[in-house]
Amino acid sequence: PHEYDAKYAKWKLEDLPIKPVKYEYKVDESKRDLFNNMKKHLSEADTIINATDAGIEGTHIFFAILETADIQIGNKTLKRLWVSSEEKSEILQGFRELEPIDKDLLRFERGKTRAISDWYIGMNVSRFASLKANKKTTNIPKIAIGRNMQALLSMVYQRQKEIEEFVSKPINELDENMI
Repeated sequence: PHEYDAKYAKWKLEDLPIKPVKYEYKVDESKRDLFNNMKKHLSEADTIINATDAGIEGTHIFFAILETADIQIGNKTLKRLWVSSEEKSEILQGFRELEPIDKDLLRFERGKTRAISDWYIGMNVSRFASLKANKKTTNIPKIAIGRNMQALLSMVYQRQKEIEEFVSKPINELDENMI
């Protein structure tokens, strides 16, 4: 949040909810060279093939890279590689039968919406919970809350409860030598 507005560097309840006018991606500095190299090639290409995972997240990554790199796709041909095998013959067949990318646009919108929702919930609810739980201190321990994290923590908690409540029972075994 502080990269959208410096005032968010200090956590305050009155700043919540944080809702940027426009959500933007940021390239990690350790990946900057790779990103710039990809941007150069995408800018120069006449045809761009999306060969990411066919699911929502893979498609989201593909279009997010195009968006972040500011690739003008109006004069480019976009195609989709659909393969379900890593066999050379299947991959070659997939390249011979490239499909229009139209199907991917809805997946991208769904992925982008989910990413924004995850950011919005994570940033706002984490700050709210941290501030409310630590009203009397200036050194605020951070409480991370998010869609995926909460589900995972719930599974870990449930399993821990099962382990703690486990009651050992005797088991009768058949001895093969007695038969």
